[in-house]
Amino acid sequence: MRVAPDIVLSAEEQKTLERLARSNTTSVRLARRANIILLAAAGLDNHSIAAQLNTGRVQVGRWRQRYAEGGLAAIEKDLPRGGRKKSVDHERIIELTTQTKPENATHWSTRRMAEVIGVSPTTVLRTWATKYRYQVLDGEVGHRCRELLREIAWSKEIMIYAGSINRDHVHILIGIPPNLSVSKAVQYLKGKSSHKLLSEYGKLRKRYWSQHLWAERLLGSDEK
Repeated sequence: MRVAPDIVLSAEEQKTLERLARSNTTSVRLARRANIILLAAAGLDNHSIAAQLNTGRVQVGRWRQRYAEGGLAAIEKDLPRGGRKKSVDHERIIELTTQTKPENATHWSTRRMAEVIGVSPTTVLRTWATKYRYQVLDGEVGHRCRELLREIAWSKEIMIYAGSINRDHVHILIGIPPNLSVSKAVQYLKGKSSHKLLSEYGKLRKRYWSQHLWAERLLGSDEK
């Protein structure tokens, strides 16, 4: 039976990993890896870490081993994959979605956008608006919305490549893991963020008595 390596951190390593785990500018993947190492250093086994972070035990063991062998530099890089990595033109996706319409359609579908750009259908831009287009996502609420979307995406291994929080709508470019459909991923992001925001802000509950913060329609729906 393979034994997980012990992780012992210096004060500087502890501080660096804590900063990565909390930072709003750190990628979702690196933040998760930093949390894995911090929990490992606290004495938790891989199974407990996986349960606490809602991720796979094998993944926990892999990043724990990599950190033990190579330190911070070893978890900053993604694991090698077969074949050449394809770059994603995020700006082009955003430009097409927000400034153009496909032929014979009112908006871009996931599949059609993927064909034009040459990317996986799971790398898509999502836009959703507040119900009734109330301009409520400003100030503290907007900042909290951004935090929640990062936390919720991180829990499901959804990559956020780019995004913006506007007063009455959200733009978000996401990469979705193979175990989730586009619709399920967006439903999860919207449902969890709506529940948390409404539970934390009384002024939102007064406006959205139905417990639904987001409008139903999305830009870029799935094409079956």
